[in-house]
Amino acid sequence: MELLLFYFIHWGLPVLILVAFIFLRPRSRFSIFRLFFSGISIVWFLFLWGQWPIAAFNELKYFIVLIILYGLWKGFKGFLAAKKAFSKTWLSHINSSLMLLVGIQFSYLILQSYQGRIYENDAITLAFPLREGKYYIASGGSNGVLNNHYGRGSRTQLYALDINKLGKYSKVSHGLGSTRNEYHHIFGEPVYAPCNGKVIEIKDGVADNLGSSMKVTPADGQGNFIVLDCQGTVVSLVHLKQNSLKVKLGDNIVTGTLLASVGNSGFSQEPHLHLQAARIKGDSVLEGVPMEFDQIKPYRNMVIQY
Repeated sequence: MELLLFYFIHWGLPVLILVAFIFLRPRSRFSIFRLFFSGISIVWFLFLWGQWPIAAFNELKYFIVLIILYGLWKGFKGFLAAKKAFSKTWLSHINSSLMLLVGIQFSYLILQSYQGRIYENDAITLAFPLREGKYYIASGGSNGVLNNHYGRGSRTQLYALDINKLGKYSKVSHGLGSTRNEYHHIFGEPVYAPCNGKVIEIKDGVADNLGSSMKVTPADGQGNFIVLDCQGTVVSLVHLKQNSLKVKLGDNIVTGTLLASVGNSGFSQEPHLHLQAARIKGDSVLEGVPMEFDQIKPYRNMVIQY
């Protein structure tokens, strides 16, 4: 059911809005405004927020741009042609007002999507932990709209990133809705140390999930992982492949050291690398800090080439 909803949001909803733009004929200027304002706001938000390489391929999001441009043209044309400002029926007033509220709500989400690309706090500079490929930030940013980890659960995950890899046609896997781990381009990719430091915590032996099935206990929620102490910054690399760890507890490592391989272990619905950095704050609690790679501060839907 969750998968069907995911595909409806990315495929069905934009198509329904396009159909509404084409075939609906609101007669008053206010009705025209609320239809196109609400519809454009929804698809604009989907353009910024949607996980297009997972839903299909990355370039699919530019179909959204065409819907926006068509909606602007059709709405402007209809607005000029309308002969009355408002409809006369109460039902039409109620419908128009509700649609207007939808447009305002999604306009707020659009604003939050842009604000989530800005980091107010200083970011720690790390080396990107993956090599030789085009990588996709599936979740990341400075607020809860763009980042699934922000404000949810432990504060160590405030600025955590979920990283995937794009293959042919800018897709994360070989087929639409692929469930086998081997079909995902990132599965088994080597993970390298993003900083100089010391291995302070590890876990191995947790089986990789079979596709999106997560039959794991809370104790194994992170799956296989490596935690590094990098001069006071605690960097965690999570959901690693079973039995792929190349380092031991207490090892001193340097940037670029081979650590493990990307897996699908723990609370993970598909192969990806979860990366987070945290520092101890004044109350002696670890709190997440933003990360940057070669002066790039990643956020949801960014593509990084290495």
